[in-house]
Amino acid sequence: MKLSGVIEATLGSTTKNVAGIFEHAFTDDCLVFLDELDSLGASRISDADGCEREYNNALNTILTNLDRMPDTSIIIGATNLPESLDSALLRRFNLKIWLAPPADEDILEYVLAYQCDHNVRFFLSEEDIIHSLSGQPWSKVEEFCLDQHRGAVLGENVSTFSGWIGKAG
Repeated sequence: MKLSGVIEATLGSTTKNVAGIFEHAFTDDCLVFLDELDSLGASRISDADGCEREYNNALNTILTNLDRMPDTSIIIGATNLPESLDSALLRRFNLKIWLAPPADEDILEYVLAYQCDHNVRFFLSEEDIIHSLSGQPWSKVEEFCLDQHRGAVLGENVSTFSGWIGKAG
């Protein structure tokens, strides 16, 4: 589940949505993938009010439900902002794997392999590719290749970055 997708403006709705998803997970052994964990798993604010209290309640619901999950289920959480996660949430995960962004040479190798594997050429210099993608996560490198490929198929000028240079992660 993409946690950012369960957030609603109505007071209590986000917490209800989170609880409902976990109730479904309790019906059978399962694997639950919590994408964008930081959207509801950010550190709680002690003197919260209004919206912040709603996020705290949603996080508390996640914590309570994680504690109730059967040992035969697997929970995986993913975030691009691990430093923002609540410490109580981090403790719920037995194994933590931190993936650093790819090195520049790995990015270049991936982009060149993508072009070869898909019989497409982006007509970009290696320097432009690195300048555009250095420090980005693997998901952005893949997104870049897909965008460039799509542009090539549609006959767009893929030798320009059309928004990729300096694009934030």
